[in-house]
Amino acid sequence: LLGYGCSWYSLLLGYRCSWYSLLFFVGVRVLLVHFVVGVRVLLVLFVVGVRVLLVLFAVGVQVLLVLFAVGVWVLLVHFVVGVRVLLVLFVVWVRVLLVLFAVGVQVLLVLFAVGVRVLLV
Repeated sequence: LLGYGCSWYSLLLGYRCSWYSLLFFVGVRVLLVHFVVGVRVLLVLFVVGVRVLLVLFAVGVQVLLVLFAVGVWVLLVHFVVGVRVLLVLFVVWVRVLLVLFAVGVQVLLVLFAVGVRVLLV
């Protein structure tokens, strides 16, 4: 029995309830239903929110890992390309210096030979 002697059984059997007891009985039922529905809605929203946050966290971690991997790969590629460019420039400069040294030695030998001829003549 709820609400001072007013229940579903008494209503079904045709007993009369006072307005106060009927309003109290209906009000308690409405409040209980709203409370249960509200708790269910809050639990569903909580579970959905947690799932959304977990999905966003997983996607964020995957994006960060991809960006990190791409960044490392780009840095490694730039490092390898930079080392190759430096090695090529070093080899080119060594070749240029060797050519200039050889040309300089040949010029000096020619000048020496010309000088020796001039002195001999």
